[in-house]
Amino acid sequence: MTPLLIFQRLSIEWGREGRTAALTARRRELPRQYPLPPSPLPAGMVALAQNVEWTDADGFTHATETVWPYTRLDGLGGTGLDVTATPDADTLELLPAPHLGGFGPGGMGGRLRLRPGQLARYEWNERLGEAFGAEGRVRHTVVSVSLCRRPLPDGVLSKVPDFYVSHLIDLSDRRWRAGRAG
Repeated sequence: MTPLLIFQRLSIEWGREGRTAALTARRRELPRQYPLPPSPLPAGMVALAQNVEWTDADGFTHATETVWPYTRLDGLGGTGLDVTATPDADTLELLPAPHLGGFGPGGMGGRLRLRPGQLARYEWNERLGEAFGAEGRVRHTVVSVSLCRRPLPDGVLSKVPDFYVSHLIDLSDRRWRAGRAG
């Protein structure tokens, strides 16, 4: 039976308004995994990509969700991970896309071979915009990838990951604060 690749990207973005105590508390309550579409999934699907975004524009109250079913693995471009199936289709090789640089998983370990039933999670922060004079928006991204068998197992993304890579930079480092102050 063909394995099913589940790819989930959660993105939380905020600026100056999102740094208030109330919105900071709300932002910290947001989930690290999000419910997947209900099963059964369409026949012929080999991958499901889900993108969920929150922003401080609405106080982190509404998630914007987009789901894409794939019948081929080579269509996952732009997700942040390049995916290559092994000839036996029993493992997947994940390679972080070069455009992520040091902020994404590309700067944190390179290739990963994922077997059925395994979960990999990548998590990082990045500053958006100018550090000097601009609002200095921040994006927190959590990418979860699982290779599983059909039917879709319950809680496939809520288990403890087999592979976890975190690159959570200090969002209040001294150089950034000094640059904003003067």
